[in-house]
Amino acid sequence: MGKSVYDLILGALESLSANEFEKCKHTLSARWEIGFGLIENESKMAITRRIINKFREKHAIEHTAKVLRAIDLNNQAEDLEEAYARQGASSVAGMGDTGGRASDSSFRQTEGRG
Repeated sequence: MGKSVYDLILGALESLSANEFEKCKHTLSARWEIGFGLIENESKMAITRRIINKFREKHAIEHTAKVLRAIDLNNQAEDLEEAYARQGASSVAGMGDTGGRASDSSFRQTEGRG
């Protein structure tokens, strides 16, 4: 069974150094209106859920790759897109999307603010 969109994005974020992850959060906040105050202290798992919630699975990979490219992590962006393409968009659609959000009530509570 292939990896879900959640797993692919989380894997990409987990490969980042602490400094790269900070740059990623700032870029994500500046470009796509996910308030920095909402993500400043969040884990990579929580930010992955926010990305999927904001852009839905259909566009989450694309936006994550754009953020990675914006901070000069072109190889990581390409790896993410290739991993997604190898699995085929239809084989990962819907997997991981509801599981991540439904299991984190604190995330769901803060999502409405901002």
